Amino acid sequence: MRSLLRSPLASPAACGRLVGRRRAECIQTQERLGAGHPLVDALWAARTALVQVLAVVGVQVVAAMLALDGDANGVSVFVAASVVEAWLGFRLLVLAESRRVACLELIVEGCPPTAVPAVARQWGRLADRRRRVVLARSIEGLVEMAARPSGYLAGARPYFSVRVIRTVASELRGLAGLVGADEAAVPGVALVELLMTCGTSPVYGHDTSTLRTELKRARYLLLKQG
Repeated sequence: MRSLLRSPLASPAACGRLVGRRRAECIQTQERLGAGHPLVDALWAARTALVQVLAVVGVQVVAAMLALDGDANGVSVFVAASVVEAWLGFRLLVLAESRRVACLELIVEGCPPTAVPAVARQWGRLADRRRRVVLARSIEGLVEMAARPSGYLAGARPYFSVRVIRTVASELRGLAGLVGADEAAVPGVALVELLMTCGTSPVYGHDTSTLRTELKRARYLLLKQG
């Protein structure tokens, strides 16, 4: 409880600046993409959730002070506020994922990194060679699991079609090599990350032709410069 009282979030000025920055980003993004865009919706929803979290933290601070003074109600309020905070934290994680996907889709579509702050952050992350190496290894790992599923899945049902992944194994290995290369174009990396991390991706489906089409598209984007 004492550590909470020393948190920067306990400062109204710091909270105000944080919320102000988030609001400014929401407005800037909305002006660029228009109201109703998935990224705009995710940013506004995340700002609302952040304001709610800060309000709950304020309640926790007061409750902690009461509890330290020996008020039994302070403990109850602190526990209740902690439950609400945990739920809001989960909501922020869900919204962060929605924001990530929306940014990746914009990058694939050709949105310049300077146009939207959230896109710029994702662009920088994808341009980092360490991130690209991790992504390349995840592709290679998927191919290896498909080649020897029993050795990796320990009898569990695969979360992908072994037949489909084995059929496109050579294309996936080639894609892994391109992702890890220094000259890999960021839009291509963005598409590969979408393919590898989204549950609705054809990587985890049963249609080989659809997956092959997306892999060819990813290869084209990875090699495209300028």
